[in-house]
Amino acid sequence: MHSGALFSVQIILPAETVCSVMAYLVELPGEDGVIGVLQNHKPLIVNLKRGKVLIYTENNIKKYYLHGGIARISNNALEILSDFGINLEEYNKNKIIVELDQLKLELQNYQAEDLYYNIISNKIDRYKASLECMDN
Repeated sequence: MHSGALFSVQIILPAETVCSVMAYLVELPGEDGVIGVLQNHKPLIVNLKRGKVLIYTENNIKKYYLHGGIARISNNALEILSDFGINLEEYNKNKIIVELDQLKLELQNYQAEDLYYNIISNKIDRYKASLECMDN
């Protein structure tokens, strides 16, 4: 594919770092539009809206869905922080629908005032939003 100037990219979720690669271009869903990041980008902190993150590496394009977050660009490194994200190469629509069905079943074990009810409801909303993102 491309062999150019690379920089470090990480996607960090609360439980784990889901992506840590070298890339030559990253497209982020900024609140004011898509932001392209290349090596030697000026330092910047960006609020992200929900949407796709495209990471162009030497060998392929990695695709993630993030439910918003913050990106920090500094010293040829891009750190993306989000509370929810999925690798779109590992999740297809069927897998997300199965996950949604399991969450809906689990939700039946709780009352609306329970903390876990709210946590599961939020997760359902995020998976539904990821399905919408896959259609675009």
